[in-house]
Amino acid sequence: MKSTLASLFWMTLFLFKSGLAEAQCPTQGLPTTTNKGKFELDFKGTKYTVDGIANDKIKVCTNSSFTVTDKSGRTGIYFYFNTTRTAFPVPPSNYALNNSATINTPATPGQYILIQVSYSTTTRMINAYVCQTIEVVAPTVNPKFTVTTCATAQAQINIPTDPNNNFDSYTINWGDNTAVETFTKSQIPLVARKHTYANNNARTVTVRGIKAGVFCDGVTTQVITPNGRSISPTLFSLTVQDNDTIQVRYIGGNYSFDFYQKWGADNFRIVKNINSSTPALNTVKIAVKDANKEQYCYKVGITDACLRTTFSDSSCSIPLQVTALDKKNFLKWKTLTYPRFTSYRIAKNTTANFKTITKGTTDTLTDRPTVCGTTYTYQVIGTTGTIQTLSRVISITGVDSTKPPTITNILTSVEKERVAITATLPTGQRLKSYTFYRWKNNKLESFNAGGNGNRVVDDKSSPNTQRECYKVAYENSCGIMSDTSSAFCPSYLTLEGVGIKWTEYQKFPLGLNSYFVEKLDDLGTVLTTTKVDKNLKFNPDPASIDPTNPIIKFRVRAVSTNNLISYSNDVLYAQKLLMFMPDAFSPNDDKINDIFEIKAIFVKDFKMRIYNRAGNVMFETEDYKTTWDGTYEGSTVPIGQYFYEIIANDFKGETTKKAGKIEVLH
Repeated sequence: MKSTLASLFWMTLFLFKSGLAEAQCPTQGLPTTTNKGKFELDFKGTKYTVDGIANDKIKVCTNSSFTVTDKSGRTGIYFYFNTTRTAFPVPPSNYALNNSATINTPATPGQYILIQVSYSTTTRMINAYVCQTIEVVAPTVNPKFTVTTCATAQAQINIPTDPNNNFDSYTINWGDNTAVETFTKSQIPLVARKHTYANNNARTVTVRGIKAGVFCDGVTTQVITPNGRSISPTLFSLTVQDNDTIQVRYIGGNYSFDFYQKWGADNFRIVKNINSSTPALNTVKIAVKDANKEQYCYKVGITDACLRTTFSDSSCSIPLQVTALDKKNFLKWKTLTYPRFTSYRIAKNTTANFKTITKGTTDTLTDRPTVCGTTYTYQVIGTTGTIQTLSRVISITGVDSTKPPTITNILTSVEKERVAITATLPTGQRLKSYTFYRWKNNKLESFNAGGNGNRVVDDKSSPNTQRECYKVAYENSCGIMSDTSSAFCPSYLTLEGVGIKWTEYQKFPLGLNSYFVEKLDDLGTVLTTTKVDKNLKFNPDPASIDPTNPIIKFRVRAVSTNNLISYSNDVLYAQKLLMFMPDAFSPNDDKINDIFEIKAIFVKDFKMRIYNRAGNVMFETEDYKTTWDGTYEGSTVPIGQYFYEIIANDFKGETTKKAGKIEVLH
């Protein structure tokens, strides 16, 4: 009885385990055979035997690999690895044929199925099979560490306390085929763990963090060269920024940098320390005194893990002085005396290579000629080996004691009975201010002194009563005053009888070419232009006067030989009012002389009244074009004499009054 119970127990346990094993496989299309395969899975040295008896889920890491090796002894071994599925995959589709295979895991975490089959390609039958669930998991974070090297073929590693360093153990592979070192979690932080190499070849140091129960190790690597060269400091450039600051640029790294300074007769001493973590070009500013005149020298030192200090090359600042002299600028700077110094390069304005000076030839430069008022910018750049040293950038304004040329180009015109003066600065001159003068009674009266506008209107001018002439002087940007120009006088136009006349224009720089008389309407539109050469009079042709346009303006345009233009004032040339009144008419409807009609031209304002002998107003109008038909209140007036009064104004403003009598006939 006991034997029977024992047999039932083991059979039940076998069926239970078989059921678990079968549950790992897809549920559809399973082979009919009950034969189980067998293989070994090796992931990073941890081995599992898969034989159909249920295992826990095996965890492997994304983007890694594991090996499988057949242990069933059967033939036609195929392996299948892919995401879990409901249908059993049909060999040999997506299977790998080999008694041993390396399987690469995907980048995506998740549940995957690993199947081994013994498959006959002749009978197309599966003779045995076995399945295993594989859980692909993402790796943990990678460990953090630092490694420094020394010139004695030695390296030193530190594994600090850090949130990333949460592993149960660590291994260090120094990359030279020596034994891998292992450290437990309790030994972290690991400080100054040293290792000596056989030579100075480059190595890859690998630190692996291992977490129990998870096969995704964190791995970090760093390439080192254990000969000290990788930590040699590099001084890149020195720049005098201002009188109190020198900027030092250097190649950084994960080290402590000491900045050494030498000034005057002192030896080099540390003036600044910086822990630089950026392996790139870094900048530090060092406070100094009187950097515009004093020279400061610098080098950078690094103390490595073996307490050995290495230094960069040395170089010095360049104090630069620039002085503006008459028509030239003088540059002087402090020389560089280091053996590796090669040359100076002078930058001027936007020209980066204005001048190159080789080693030891000179420490001065005279830049000539310079222009008064022009801004010049200079910088001296010295090169010592691979180090550039730059002076501060200095801007200076050129000076010139030479008296500037006199203005010869002035234009004067009459505008609304005032004189407008426009001066043109000689070519190449830079202005500080103008001074305008009236030339009156052989004396100069200055006005508008100190302004920088080249056009002014003289509000005190009166060209309609006297000849107006002007002179101009200017002060250039160097503060030097020019001589006063010649007198310039605009033309002034007046009426003379039936014509116009004007004064001569003085003085066009290249002389007068001709005068032009321009006829304008009352809106200022030029109607006609007549060239009169150098005459000073003009008589308009009466036939050219438009009877419908009673107001005509004239002005004179003076033109120089180089096409400068000056305008005179305008004069009003208005036609005189003309009127004709008949002395009789006969309002008898015979179509002959039936109305009293006035003929007139150039009338601006008009008013007329007609009286009878008793003084009663028979007719009145304010339009000279309105006629009288000889009626009063709808009836024809009696024959006899009537009297009129007319008051009219022309466009000149002159008033004409007329009175007379009219004979009414039948």
